[in-house]
Amino acid sequence: MRKSLKYNGFLLCLVLLCQCSSLQKASHGLWREVKPADYGEGDSNRLTPSRFLLVALAMPQLEGYLAAAGKSESEGQLFSLPSPAGEALEFTVWKNSVVSEELLEKYPELQTYQGKTVSGAPATLRLENSTKGLIAMVTPQEGMPWYIAPYIKNQNVYMIFDKEAFPDGAPPYSESTQ
Repeated sequence: MRKSLKYNGFLLCLVLLCQCSSLQKASHGLWREVKPADYGEGDSNRLTPSRFLLVALAMPQLEGYLAAAGKSESEGQLFSLPSPAGEALEFTVWKNSVVSEELLEKYPELQTYQGKTVSGAPATLRLENSTKGLIAMVTPQEGMPWYIAPYIKNQNVYMIFDKEAFPDGAPPYSESTQ
């Protein structure tokens, strides 16, 4: 009986440990959940959602994935993005320039991508990576769109939130962020 209790306690600890680091494992170390208390109130020039998941991003690793992405879905790169619920969703992502070649020559740091989920519920992704950080919008076939936006400038800390986290009629981004 005592062995059984010790074994069950061990299993419970193992399950809890796995759950606590599931986002980091599922996203191949790109993302890890952090606490807002460690980073203050965020950027005061930005509209802040009423609820959000706060994550740290390994930007050099993400930039490596994005640099390897081709210009079509078949040349896409696989990586995971966290949802507002903390689940890691795997996407195929490829380059998709929405700006002219002339503007890209003038602003080579502006990179845009699109993507779609690999498995599970269908969703599309629009992603922009620039000197201001990463901004993403995920639109599920069913359900609420959700967003990834910088929490604090130049610290690789991002908030992940859905559209309902804003008061009625408020846009996900204020004009000061554009």
